[in-house]
Amino acid sequence: MLAPVLARLSRIPELARAQVDAAGRLFLLELAPGADPDGALAAARAVLGARARPVPDAEAQLESVPRGDRWFTAEDIRGLSYVEARVLAARVCDRALREVPLETALADRLEDAAVVEIRAALDRVHDEGGRDSSAWFDPAWPGIAAAIAARLRQALDADGLAALREALLRART
Repeated sequence: MLAPVLARLSRIPELARAQVDAAGRLFLLELAPGADPDGALAAARAVLGARARPVPDAEAQLESVPRGDRWFTAEDIRGLSYVEARVLAARVCDRALREVPLETALADRLEDAAVVEIRAALDRVHDEGGRDSSAWFDPAWPGIAAAIAARLRQALDADGLAALREALLRART
C-alpha cells in the first residue's frame, strides 16, 4: 500500500514533500532547500526499490495539475483508498449482476454493501500500518465477497444468496 511508502519517503531529510499519482505508479519528490539531488534520489530509491527511476518528461506528467489532476500525500492516501473502493465496488457489482440480475433497488443495495465492505477492509489495512503491496487483496476477497453478500441476506433466499456470493467471487477474477 502507498501510505507506508509515502510515510517512509516523508522521513527522508533531503525531501521537502513526497506525493503519488492516483494510479500509485509515479512519485513526485520535492527537494528540501539546499538538499543534494543525488543524495535525495539515492534515499528515495532505498524506499522505492532499485527499479525506481526519474520520469523522462516530468513536466508532461504535471501539466494537468492546474486543471485538477490530484497527487496525493501520505495524509491523503486513505481518501484515495475510498475512491478505489467505490471504483472496485462498481466493477464487481456490474460483473456479478450480469450473472445474478437483481431489481434496481436491490442492485443499489448490493453496490452500497460492496463499498462499505471494501472500504472496511482497506481501513483495517490502513489501521494496521499498510502492506508492502496490494497482493493482500486477492486472498482477502472471498471474505469480503461473503460479507457483501451477507448484507443482502434479508432480501434473498438461500439459493439467491449463494448464487450472489459465487458471482461476487468470480467478479474479482
